[in-house]
Amino acid sequence: MSGVARGRRRGGLKFRAPCAPSISNTINLTEPLRLQARLGLAFALKHPPERYTLQPARLLPEPTAGISGPDLLQALVMGEPLPLDTVFCLGQTAVPVTLSPDQWRLLRWVNGRRTLARAMETSGLEPDNAQQMARQLMTSGLVHPSAVVGLRLIVVRLKPASSLYQPPSSIRANLFLRHLDGVRDVWTIAETLKFPTEEAATLLVALHRDNVVEVVRGTQELARLDEEF
Repeated sequence: MSGVARGRRRGGLKFRAPCAPSISNTINLTEPLRLQARLGLAFALKHPPERYTLQPARLLPEPTAGISGPDLLQALVMGEPLPLDTVFCLGQTAVPVTLSPDQWRLLRWVNGRRTLARAMETSGLEPDNAQQMARQLMTSGLVHPSAVVGLRLIVVRLKPASSLYQPPSSIRANLFLRHLDGVRDVWTIAETLKFPTEEAATLLVALHRDNVVEVVRGTQELARLDEEF
């Protein structure tokens, strides 16, 4: 017996329509029937069925696509604008690779500290050709974003000074240090001071190694930055 049927029985509301209902009888029965349906539904919702019958599942066909993984990656890379302001570093490959002369002219300037725009400019390639070579290197995995991008997630602050504390000798390092307030991320501070991201990363790693600053947020990002720098 369904929940609605049980609800109708326990609700105590039973109506029998006349054999030949008139229009007035039909109108008079509308509201009681709606009330009966609401009571039955309320009972069914409070008393769900105790047994469930599961129908046998039908296996869906395995999804297929007409494009391979490398081709899809290349299509995505080719269709997206290049991250010119991002610092790139060399990737790792387990198999020998053969580079074209133009690919090598760009790849040799990727060192984990230069932005992609700076590496392309330094390579001496024509802008359109440089962009094409950059996309090919990204697709093949020979270059990937450096840990410098983690500056957006790193927040540090100056540790309480001790008797052994020696401030940095560099004026730019002292300026950078004074802005580490434990609230803003290092990327924002570098933009405020108009420091190149690689310089901000170098200063941050040096201050952290000298035990001058403590991490508020971004411990893993700083650890990866410390490995690269």
